[in-house]
Amino acid sequence: MTYKRLGINGLQWPCPSKDHPGTPYLHKETFARGKGKFHD
Repeated sequence: MTYKRLGINGLQWPCPSKDHPGTPYLHKETFARGKGKFHD
């Protein structure tokens, strides 16, 4: 990510590469660990 790429509308993290468009929904359909992990 660079300030130039942020532009006016911003850029959603994570961006794993220089050309990645951003990740609007990080856990839209599934969690990275399956069902997720919660702590109390």
